[in-house]
Amino acid sequence: MGRSRNGPGELRGSRHRGILSQAREQYAKADREAALETIKPILDSRHVGPEAQLLYAGILVDNRRSGEGSTFWFVLPITNTNDPNSEPGEQASPEHGAREQVAR
Repeated sequence: MGRSRNGPGELRGSRHRGILSQAREQYAKADREAALETIKPILDSRHVGPEAQLLYAGILVDNRRSGEGSTFWFVLPITNTNDPNSEPGEQASPEHGAREQVAR
């Protein structure tokens, strides 16, 4: 019998895709707070991180539209394109992240 080709990275990616799918379902059912909590552990995932961050930001914007009243900040990482010594896909340092203020 052949050995499984699923390595730890593929299994982690599959698990992260499942978490992202669960968060999307929660968001579709208007359970935004649950979706935000579900998605937090995978925001920095190398498998689904950008998709998770986009969903997270979309939920925050949707919360803003519902007028829940509080204001908070979050930082979106940006790719470090100005540093010729950076590796492809390397994140810029936090102080160079894009800041976005969201009023809820």
